[in-house]
Amino acid sequence: MSDQPIVSPSPLYIGAAWQPELWPEDQWALDVARMKEVGINCVRLFDFAWHRFEPREWEFDFEWAVRILDMLKEAGISVVAATPTAAPPAWMTAKYPEILQVTPEGRRTGHGRARRYSVVSSRYREFCSRIVDQMVHAFRGHDAIVGWQIDNQMSGADYGNEARRTFHSWLHERFGQVESLNKTWGLEFASQAYEYFEQIPIPPVGDVGHGPIPVAARYHPSLMIAFQRFINDQWSSFIQTQCEVTRSGFDKPLSTNMTPDWGMNYFRQNHLLDRVGMSLSGDAADLSASLMHFDRMRAEKPGVPFWLLGAKSDAAGASAFAWLSTLMGGELLLLDQWRQPWAGPEMSRGGIVTATGRWTAERGSLARLTSQFKEQAEYLGTRPPVEARVGVVMSNESAWAFSIEPPEPDFEYEKVWRDDFYLPVAQSHYWRDVIDQTADFCPYHVILMPLVPMVFRPTKERLKEWVEEGGCLLLGPLTGHRTEEFTAWTDQEFGGLEELMGATCSGMHSTAEREGATILWGAETAAPQEPLAEASPTESPIPSSTPRGLCYAFAATTAHVLARYHGGAAAGEAAILMNKVGKGTVITLGARVDRESYLDLVHTLCELAKVEPLATGSGHVAVIPRMNADTTIAAYGVVNLTQERQTITLPKAGTDRLSGRSAGPEIELEPREVLLVEVA
Repeated sequence: MSDQPIVSPSPLYIGAAWQPELWPEDQWALDVARMKEVGINCVRLFDFAWHRFEPREWEFDFEWAVRILDMLKEAGISVVAATPTAAPPAWMTAKYPEILQVTPEGRRTGHGRARRYSVVSSRYREFCSRIVDQMVHAFRGHDAIVGWQIDNQMSGADYGNEARRTFHSWLHERFGQVESLNKTWGLEFASQAYEYFEQIPIPPVGDVGHGPIPVAARYHPSLMIAFQRFINDQWSSFIQTQCEVTRSGFDKPLSTNMTPDWGMNYFRQNHLLDRVGMSLSGDAADLSASLMHFDRMRAEKPGVPFWLLGAKSDAAGASAFAWLSTLMGGELLLLDQWRQPWAGPEMSRGGIVTATGRWTAERGSLARLTSQFKEQAEYLGTRPPVEARVGVVMSNESAWAFSIEPPEPDFEYEKVWRDDFYLPVAQSHYWRDVIDQTADFCPYHVILMPLVPMVFRPTKERLKEWVEEGGCLLLGPLTGHRTEEFTAWTDQEFGGLEELMGATCSGMHSTAEREGATILWGAETAAPQEPLAEASPTESPIPSSTPRGLCYAFAATTAHVLARYHGGAAAGEAAILMNKVGKGTVITLGARVDRESYLDLVHTLCELAKVEPLATGSGHVAVIPRMNADTTIAAYGVVNLTQERQTITLPKAGTDRLSGRSAGPEIELEPREVLLVEVA
């Protein structure tokens, strides 16, 4: 399917995941009646129901599921049908143990835990295609189904024999001859060169993105990056196969409930799907942490609303979280549980209804939320979020790279990227998208591209063209200093980005070498070889910033030097550059700087690009612009992300559609308060 919007029967869906197979059939009708009572209009079904569908090999039973679908259709409740492939039944794992994952230590996982199958297993893929095909045949044409979810929270690698053979075949397809691989990866170093592909080991990849992989567990960096790419290719083909089977019988949107797992390159995998979908069960209590995910989900398929397929129902701020997702571009929101499981590892998880069938305390807030969604569905459905003009580049491959080659101890890519480079922009109220380096750059006037060690050749070409046409770009720190195979460049340190930067590299300095160093601004007149003098106590101090992490120094060719290093091994050398390229501007950062200095650079680029903030005031308030058909501003969604009062000032006053009260321009918000201020 294309990325064009798919018209849904209702602009907004709200509901929960439901596992009717856990409950006697005589309780189904009661559950459905309570769903209607509280205003739910959508549920997710079947994601762990493989055993009920196929209790024994080649014996299928879908009659009970059709009865569920019929019951929900009669009640006016839609269904997202999930393929049950995250939970293979016991008869399968006992008879065909080769479908299970093998750990890096060579131990095969056992039955009883979800998502322990091997994504590489050809036999398991055959079983998956068969059960999905049987589901499609049994449910074909059922009006209750409005969409499909492929699998459930996919992630993980496999280290078994089949994975090893498939990885070697994948390498052979990429490199042709093992000599080419040896040369590309520089494997003569430490006698690592291979005679044939079958000698190449599978490296353990660890908990990617959440701190460095222990040194003892690190293999050759290029090998580790290659294995991550291989595993992601396997997941992509796994998803593609299920999509093809499902589309053979249903013309409904397909999605999947990804999680914030940095090992999975969802930027690529979502190209195969019709809706970007995600589960963010851990973020409802920390609304600021979820902003980056909603900005990414909205941007991956421009003009197509995203699906939030998992959210906690009992977390503090759950209602504000639901509104935040919807205002930022979601059309479907499902809570994790409709009914609390009476058995199994998730008994302690909350729900709207208890295991005994009683309402929980979340009933009232859910009823208010569903009522509000119903009232605002048509309005929001015809007034989508405004197109962003600022793009902030996020990269799963960067998370892999920094896990293998951390620029400083305990470096966590997600935390550094979010706290140092994304949140300052969001909290300054610039309306932004989170994009990958493969995204279409044309809609953006400003692109911020920090922490991207491997910049692909096509990306460099597109960036150059985009900047020449007037784009304003921030490069660095640590952007472009590694090849696509995760080696160091041997011709130019930044592999051709030097033309955009207007400079060449004059040095790389580790944390130990730059102890006591600062970055001084406005130091254009100092020659690179001359140390900069300290300002005397009676003089106005020169603005300064403390560099953090690995630092690069530059020798300007066409660039203007905005700041230089002071002290340490890089004293006097250029640290921050500004270069004019065609109609556009490039600012290059040689090191991480403090928040204020970074924002000064962002403000500079935004001013050049004529991009203005949406609002002024507290950075702990999300302001989301929605637009009319003619792209003028129709309304602002306003969400207090904290449990304290906050104040925000909008460009103009309006009326809050949720309460009917006048609002703005200056608004004082109660904790977790949500407004939809119509200004048009």
